[in-house]
Formats: sequence, C-alpha cells, structure tokens
Amino acid sequence: MNTGFDNTVRAASKKPITRLVWPLVVGVALATTACTGPSQTSGGGNAPSSAVATSAAPSTQSTPIIVDPVIDVTTQPGSVPSFVGAIKDVSGQTCTASAEGVTASGTVTNPASAKQDYRIYISVLDSNQTLGVTEVDVNGVEPGASQQWSGVVKVQMKDPKCVLRVERNDSAA
Repeated sequence: MNTGFDNTVRAASKKPITRLVWPLVVGVALATTACTGPSQTSGGGNAPSSAVATSAAPSTQSTPIIVDPVIDVTTQPGSVPSFVGAIKDVSGQTCTASAEGVTASGTVTNPASAKQDYRIYISVLDSNQTLGVTEVDVNGVEPGASQQWSGVVKVQMKDPKCVLRVERNDSAA
C-alpha cells in the first residue's frame, strides 16, 4: 500500500533532535548594524530591547561547538523591575575581535530628566549560537549627558556579531 511518504522523508524524520542551549534570553527584537554606523530598534514601555553590531559579512567558517558559553553577568537580564528598555540611548556601537576576546563599545546618552543607571548586556554570536555574554554597568549618567562604555566577552572568533540588551532606571546615586 502506498502511504504517500518516500524513504527520504522517513529517513530525515528519524534524525536525532539537536538542542540549542541558550544561557540567557537576549531580548525582544534584533537589528543588524555595521560598525560604521548604528541602526537601532526602539524599546517600548517596560520591555527591554536589543541591537546587533557586526564587524564584517557573515562568516563562512563552521560554527564551533560550545558546551559552556562564557557568561559573566551579575544580574539576570530583565530581573530588576524598575529597569526599562533603552537601546535607543546607545549610539556608535562597535564589535571587534582581538587577542583579549570580543570587545563591544559605544556611547550611552541619557534622554531622561533624572540621573540614570544603565545595564548593558553584550552577547557574542556565531551564526545563531551564543558564545558568551557579559554585563557592563554605567551608573550615574546625568540628564542630557553621554558616557562611553565598553565590555569584553572572553571568546576567540573571527567576524563576531554582538547583540546588545540595554536597560536603564533612575539612578540610586
């Protein structure tokens, strides 16, 4: 009896399921940015937002298998209720590889009328695999003022892609 399935489909469906392990939920939306200039998504309400910076065209190298991504954060993203999404406050972001790891940097500008604290999470990706995450805290940014920030994710790779999650709240200082 013909079931309508051929052996190719049946064989493909018996492949083992591959699981991706994501150490953190990175954010709500992603936008690609070349290092020459920012393109950002805007965060709305209390939902934190994300952006991506790349240093070059997508890599043709195979994706490395990472058992334990490098995670260097003190506060889980989105865990502080008073923080709001603030990717629109970041400009001039870059993402570069070096002997120390992958460095992301940029400038944060406070648009609020009160002093603000920022928490910037940098995730480094190769293809769709998270290789590492680090947290950069920028505290006490005065209203209308700008402050530069940078952070290093200690992973080695060529042509990194950085995803940012930016949160801010009224400064305690």
